[in-house]
Amino acid sequence: EAGNASDAVAGAQQSAALNTVDGQPATIDDTSNIVVGHWQCSPAGNCTPTFTANAEPYNAVRTTPSYPISNVLGIWQSVSHPRRNATAAWLTLGTGIPGIPVVLANCFSCYSSACPPQAQVVTFASGGTGNTNAAWYYPGYPCSGSCGTPDLAAYVPAVPGCNTAGSPGISQPAGGAIAVALNAGSSGSVVHATHGTITSVCKDFQCLIGKQYLVGIMGTACGVPINGSQTITGFSTIKIVGTKCSGNVSGTDPGSQCTAAGAPFQCCTGPGTGCNNAMYVLGQFIDCAKPENAPICSAQLTSECPGCGTGEVVMVE
Repeated sequence: EAGNASDAVAGAQQSAALNTVDGQPATIDDTSNIVVGHWQCSPAGNCTPTFTANAEPYNAVRTTPSYPISNVLGIWQSVSHPRRNATAAWLTLGTGIPGIPVVLANCFSCYSSACPPQAQVVTFASGGTGNTNAAWYYPGYPCSGSCGTPDLAAYVPAVPGCNTAGSPGISQPAGGAIAVALNAGSSGSVVHATHGTITSVCKDFQCLIGKQYLVGIMGTACGVPINGSQTITGFSTIKIVGTKCSGNVSGTDPGSQCTAAGAPFQCCTGPGTGCNNAMYVLGQFIDCAKPENAPICSAQLTSECPGCGTGEVVMVE
């Protein structure tokens, strides 16, 4: 969840002590037998697993301990010292049901909870902005006729009395529909992404500030407006930290108020910035091994996606 390569090595040594070999506690005294690196197996379920030592982004730890085994029949020697690899890797969701109709590009540059805030900007105005790494998608695509605001708002979570029909200031109520499950990987699900002119749903998301939702990650380029068909490559969990709807700014976290250029969430307040209607989301790293995260997670932990923030540590070798 935090730390550097040295912390990972120390953690592997501590984990070894939880096991026994030939009735004795296991130890890994030689830290050269513990290597941090990158493990991959893509496409999941039909691939040759590969571990590359010291390769970034780190997502795995491999140990190669030797341990004494007393031989019952001392044909060659009374004690042997076998060596065997054991690799633990961070695996992310292979299948997930998005909580909001948003997709992010894989633009994370830091992979632990110790990272500084890295916000993505989702714009409600057409065209997007140069630093936009996220977009909307239509879960019901292809829509009847042409996709529009109602087709998107139908999948926004509904908060009673806040973004539902009859709520003050809400011109397009949230529908609260559940999206279909998406699959990740090289042959993952394809979604139709767009920036669209859908400013009327901006205030629906003001009701969701502070909440966490599972979203898809797509393998598109970073820093460019995102439109058209996109393939899902993984999943992450995001927290909505602020909105800026028609000049009205809402947010609960420090820095999400969009009051100054260069704020932690790169809020845009000046004229001509291109995101006067925008939502700011913060990628979260969610450990699926924790029971409290069960509503977000899935049992299908099959993807290798270091830039995706939802999964758990699994023994892969």
